[in-house]
Amino acid sequence: MRNIGFEPTNRIRLIRWLARIVIRILKLDGINMFSNEFIQSLNPKNSLKFREKIFYFRTGHGRLNWRVTSFFSEEPLIIEWLDKMKEDDIFLAL
Repeated sequence: MRNIGFEPTNRIRLIRWLARIVIRILKLDGINMFSNEFIQSLNPKNSLKFREKIFYFRTGHGRLNWRVTSFFSEEPLIIEWLDKMKEDDIFLAL
C-alpha cells in the first residue's frame, strides 16, 4: 500500500528514532511529574504580525509551526475575512 501525504526524509526518520530513545530513557511519557514539567518547559511558540499586532501561537509540533509560518500564503480567504472585521466585531467559536 502506498502512503499518500507527507513522506519523512531519512534525516527526519533518524531524528524521530533518536527522540523515541530519549523519551524512553528519560521516561518522558507525560505521566510522571518530571515529564510533565519537562514538556511544559519546552513551550514551543511562534508569532506573526497582523494588522500591526503580534499574535503568539503555541506550536507543539512541526505542522502547527508550519501553519503559523505559512499563514499569509496558505490562508488568503481567512485574511480577507479578518480584514472585513471591524474593531467592535465579536468572533464566537463553538
